[in-house]
Amino acid sequence: MKNGYAYVAVCVAIVSIGIFIIYETLPKNSSEPLESKTWVEIDLTFCQKTPWDEWMSSHPNVTVIPSEPRQPQIIKSYFHDLGITIFDMKTTFVETTIYMPCDAHYADFFLVSESNADKMTKLGYKITELPLPPNIRQIGY
Repeated sequence: MKNGYAYVAVCVAIVSIGIFIIYETLPKNSSEPLESKTWVEIDLTFCQKTPWDEWMSSHPNVTVIPSEPRQPQIIKSYFHDLGITIFDMKTTFVETTIYMPCDAHYADFFLVSESNADKMTKLGYKITELPLPPNIRQIGY
């Protein structure tokens, strides 16, 4: 009978540890649910400096992890400096070896919390109509 109680005690301990780990990985002190995010976009032209390009020129000491694509790190740092968290980022820009005229248009899309959507529109971004365009890819990959 003692082995049965020991087995149950071990099972309860394992389940308790699992629940604790799951609880500790959940977002803390967040007043907004996980699904309250929205896509915003900015339309750009090929030769135009982006806001993060301009920001980077005044922040030359920003460190990036060499093993990861540089552009997403710079973009996230730029928005972090503005108090905005970027959850995902995509672009319609396709790198090519052929000549691209400076007036060639593309769009960058950023997934932000709905609480930051107003801040983004004040920065010149617009709320994206879903679904996202079919010709998008991850920024930096």
